[in-house]
Amino acid sequence: MIKPRTDDIDVSAEMKGHEKRLIILTRDKKFIYILIDEDRIKRLEVETPDDIKPGDIFAAKVAGINKSLSGAFVFLKHGVQGYIDNMNPEGIFLLNRKYDGVLKQGDELFVSVKKEGSGNKVPLCEPLKENACDFYNPGLIYKTPSLYKQADCCLRKIFSDIGVSKDDTGIKVVCDCDYSFRMAKSVLNDYSVEIKEHKESKVSLDVIYGLKSKVERITDDKVWLKSGGYLFIDRTRAMYVIDVNSGKLQEKNREAGFIVTSLEAIDEIVYQIEARNLSGIIVVDMLKINNEKDKTMLINTFSEKLGRLNPPGRLADVTKLGLYEITRQKLRPDINEQLKRLGKTILL
Repeated sequence: MIKPRTDDIDVSAEMKGHEKRLIILTRDKKFIYILIDEDRIKRLEVETPDDIKPGDIFAAKVAGINKSLSGAFVFLKHGVQGYIDNMNPEGIFLLNRKYDGVLKQGDELFVSVKKEGSGNKVPLCEPLKENACDFYNPGLIYKTPSLYKQADCCLRKIFSDIGVSKDDTGIKVVCDCDYSFRMAKSVLNDYSVEIKEHKESKVSLDVIYGLKSKVERITDDKVWLKSGGYLFIDRTRAMYVIDVNSGKLQEKNREAGFIVTSLEAIDEIVYQIEARNLSGIIVVDMLKINNEKDKTMLINTFSEKLGRLNPPGRLADVTKLGLYEITRQKLRPDINEQLKRLGKTILL
């Protein structure tokens, strides 16, 4: 096993390199993970001690029964509710009474978080079965996991999602301070990755990796393309909308120029979906292509590249108006929800 190295990063080499890096920043006891690959941000995630994550267990109390949806709302901790999508779960263990097959307001039980909440949606929970509660102690009070424990979950999940095995040396972890460095060493003690702490105060990680401009590219509404066109990315209450514009396109053959811009736009849209973690319904207004053969080529290219994402995107339909309708499963909050977790904290 190759043990993680602990020396400082080589600033000049890092500024010239384009290898895969996971940058870990620490801001007000929050960890910010920025995955850089091919000189672009592929993932940005914010972890706070108060985050409620799948797998967390709470001693919860039923706040109310929703008969129309056959579910129940539960208090997880002060000011935070969850939802159980079954008001008559089988074989569960109640803390306040013997279970008779029906949940009631005021019932106390252990629940495990299945899916974290986002926006106006509360976390989805499931009651623990009686045989899963052998650890119960009447004096137990749920404590929010430590930041190290949260980071353990998040950091290993990132490595799993991007396919980093325990003997993989193809990624370097760069930490901005001793606190994040010790956390990374603790969490990744069985990995062969190289872990570095940045100690050079004269040159910030922002300067070394160009973080500010990279973050702006995945948060700005307007994204320029090399061909002179641009994307306009917006979020409505129900979906994401991406508009492809020809912009400063100078091609004499306008149709050929539209195809070049459209292919570039597809690459950029797929990247933006991944980096911003867009999910649910995504509607793309592409440039109008008249040739049916070219149109089919663009549809097939778009569909193939969406399928490579994790989780994959699916091109569900292309309407008569030329709108590309995409669906993608939501596993994590999008970039805007991630940055909201920072509150007034300055990212860079």
